[in-house]
Amino acid sequence: MGTFQVAIEIGDAAGERWETVDVVVDTGASYSWIPADVLHRRGVQPQFRRRFRTADDRSVERDMAVTAARWDGQVLPTLVVFADAGSLAVLGAHSLEGFSLAADPVNRRLIPVEGFALLAGCGDSSIDPAATSGRVRTSRLPTIGDGLTVCGAAAGSLSLSAS
Repeated sequence: MGTFQVAIEIGDAAGERWETVDVVVDTGASYSWIPADVLHRRGVQPQFRRRFRTADDRSVERDMAVTAARWDGQVLPTLVVFADAGSLAVLGAHSLEGFSLAADPVNRRLIPVEGFALLAGCGDSSIDPAATSGRVRTSRLPTIGDGLTVCGAAAGSLSLSAS
């Protein structure tokens, strides 16, 4: 199956100046890596730094920023890593999930997907395993389907309780 490339537009944070970038789709990369020269041409400046573990087990630190990306006419903010100038551009998981896209490596394209939500509401809206007919995804949250209730609480915290 392997990797494949797509074109995505990277813009300045205001979404006024755009450049089309051919990116390798890499669902294993946390963020999109865009060559620094491309970002600088769009006026994107580093805003913070993060550490990353490379495929050859090195630890590297890179500049990052929030900027605009455009896919299929939709414009969204995304996090980008300032890659070395002239290096390969990568479309990572954060951008893919932001646009609700998944990689279809067989057909070498991006496909729209639904996002995942643990629960639509609070209170008495616990997940009923019997009502899901075995369709509850457990790969992300292994306790789903065990009567887990999730409610948003004050100050942005999250409370979990088993029924």
